[in-house]
Amino acid sequence: MKLKKIIHSLMLKKAQQSKHKKYMLTKSSQIIAAKQKKKNYITKLEDKYRENNYNNIPYIKDEESAEYVLNNWNTSAPVPRAYMKNQIFKGIKLVTGEIVLLWWLTSRKNTNSIPLYFYREYGINANESIKKLQRYGLLSTEKRLTLDGKQLLKNKQKIIHNHKTDKTWAGIGPIKYHYNKVKEAEELENATYQEYLDSGIKQYSFLATLDTKTCSICGNLDGKIFDIKETKTGINYPLIHPGCRCTTTPYIERLPESSERWARNPKTGKGEYIDNISFNEWKSKYI
Repeated sequence: MKLKKIIHSLMLKKAQQSKHKKYMLTKSSQIIAAKQKKKNYITKLEDKYRENNYNNIPYIKDEESAEYVLNNWNTSAPVPRAYMKNQIFKGIKLVTGEIVLLWWLTSRKNTNSIPLYFYREYGINANESIKKLQRYGLLSTEKRLTLDGKQLLKNKQKIIHNHKTDKTWAGIGPIKYHYNKVKEAEELENATYQEYLDSGIKQYSFLATLDTKTCSICGNLDGKIFDIKETKTGINYPLIHPGCRCTTTPYIERLPESSERWARNPKTGKGEYIDNISFNEWKSKYI
């Protein structure tokens, strides 16, 4: 009788162990399946970008980010397609964010904290893009502009100008960047001036904003060339007045001018690119 009880107990224990093992295997399979499903978000997002004819696939940080973009595709979550088009310079293929990054790195002293908008809005991995800019000789190892880097920014000044205007990105929480705030604008122009000095730039070109809000003082300065040594903030260098939206670009003789520049259409109120003309020429033609 005692032997039967022992055998029964062993069989019961074995059955329980078998049941538990089966449960654990099922649970493990479910976890693996869930993880596998989760891992598909990046692949699905990459496919989504390809389906929408992106020239380059934006940098995707992780599965959670990919899932968010997929779930909010119709609410401006994806990186704009225009930002992922190839920008060609001397045979080098860059995207908009990499050009903005080159300008950003060389227009300020503290570059330790790279803004999230390079990933969220421009779709680039800033650290990898820095290596790329250095590899192609646009940025030195000390993060200074090379001659080719200077020429690139001169040729692509419309991209920088567009970046420096009001910009909103609707993504993981709305983010607004207002570069025309007085304090930020002052810091930006001061950093740009310092970079001119550090890079050996001798002259700069004054660049006014082509829209109806630009004052006549700024408008008359547009396109004029000034020596760095004669820079006078408020006279021939931004900010000319509080709320000034003007900026400057390095002037290097013999380098070709950009064929286009940004302007706000006075009839539609929308930004557009037009032939590279001065503010007064634009005013006579469009207003």
